Amino acid sequence: MYPAFPVAYRTVFALFVLVSLVLQDALHAQGTGQSGTQSGTALQDMTPEQLALFYLARERVVVAGSGFINAQVDDPLPSVLGIWGEPVSQNQSDYVYRPVPGLTVTFTGNDAVHTITCEGTAAAPFRTGRGARFGMNPQEVASLYRGEKGKKSSNRIDYKGLGITFLFTGDSLDRVVVYDAAD
Repeated sequence: MYPAFPVAYRTVFALFVLVSLVLQDALHAQGTGQSGTQSGTALQDMTPEQLALFYLARERVVVAGSGFINAQVDDPLPSVLGIWGEPVSQNQSDYVYRPVPGLTVTFTGNDAVHTITCEGTAAAPFRTGRGARFGMNPQEVASLYRGEKGKKSSNRIDYKGLGITFLFTGDSLDRVVVYDAAD
């Protein structure tokens, strides 16, 4: 599926991502006058392992054709609702959640989850398994899915073989729909 990279490359990449996240948080804290975590622990007092877990816990990752780690396409709907709790709104077969500011997640289905729709802003702690984030333009998203058969139109890119569709407003990704690739 993905090429095997030597441990050294994976380690360098992981450190790059961690440093990027720390710098992003530090710049945000500097601009807002805040620092540390909600529990009051300062970021500079954390070990590298604690920092990595802190940032990983904040981010929501959705995988094409599958979903989230705790709620996936084809999972029984009662099970997903039990994990995610009471939705902020519900109509027909749509169950809407707002797990963090700037991110809305909608599970659609009757007995089982048929689709998972994620809508959000560039500030939302969200990405796909390949790294697509809200706010990216169509060319950036397509480059992450290079080599896959995708169908582009004016405001969307469909990767039906993977089970994921990207929807854009203007030139900015603002919605991702995940579904069973076999459908």
